Amino acid sequence: MMACTKQLFPALFIGHGGGPLPLLDDKDVFAVELKQLGKSLPKKPTAIVIVTAHWQSSHGFEVSSVSSPSLLYDYSGFPPSTYNLKYPAQGAPILADKIYNLFKDSGIPTKKDDKRGWDHGVFIPLMLMFPNADIPIVSISTCSNFANALAQLRESDILIIGSGMSFHNFGYFFAKRNKTKESLL
Repeated sequence: MMACTKQLFPALFIGHGGGPLPLLDDKDVFAVELKQLGKSLPKKPTAIVIVTAHWQSSHGFEVSSVSSPSLLYDYSGFPPSTYNLKYPAQGAPILADKIYNLFKDSGIPTKKDDKRGWDHGVFIPLMLMFPNADIPIVSISTCSNFANALAQLRESDILIIGSGMSFHNFGYFFAKRNKTKESLL
């Protein structure tokens, strides 16, 4: 007898560029790639769980359980318009409860946060990947070993995204962008 297995939804690890930079230039590499990535999934996710490098917890994980989150403009030195960006996708408190229990059942220290909004590691890539803002989202702080607890969510067509880079070297980033632009002239 053959076992019937369901195709798991993809899990992604993505960079999100430097602050809101990918939104300022529609030819930006991150912008182009993230837009295409959102369109290339096998189908529309039922929800998104996004682990953001811009929310760190020293006592385990924190899971956003807010239903209508605000945006945290956790960057500086960008044009004024970037501090008025909107991404009105809803949070997913029921999914947040499920994640909280998955972590708890796995012995991973976790708490729910019903106040924190979405930092740029959440809303910048999602504005590009899913511009309609019509998929509910739960953000999770970074911590250690959580992948096994979340893996089963992929069976429910839930997209799991790790967003961010381990460092931000803006001097290198801007120098490389300027050199690339010069080579195109």
